[in-house]
Amino acid sequence: MERRERRIVEKPRGAGKIKKVDEIIAEVFYTIIVTKEVIFIDNSDGHTEVDGVGQINGNLKFVIKEKEIDPEGVYTLELADGREFDISIPFANFQSKDYEFIVRDGKNFKVK
Repeated sequence: MERRERRIVEKPRGAGKIKKVDEIIAEVFYTIIVTKEVIFIDNSDGHTEVDGVGQINGNLKFVIKEKEIDPEGVYTLELADGREFDISIPFANFQSKDYEFIVRDGKNFKVK
């Protein structure tokens, strides 16, 4: 029998930057939840835990926006500790609320 569970492994938050190549497009506050899936496989020896897919979710609030954000564009979110990953920000041309982002490439993001 197999059972799956999603565990929170990190919750980074702070001030960061949105970049396109090396150009800073905006400064933001971010709140992120990093999870991983754990698969429990029951066998004759009890059970075995296997790491499954990791996931990054979160939101941004713009502090300073230098340029308009293309909802189809891919940008880099740089965290305060220097880690970064690629995101898209649908509907981000209004500055008055928090925005959920879509992770485009998080494979270089290392959990602390």
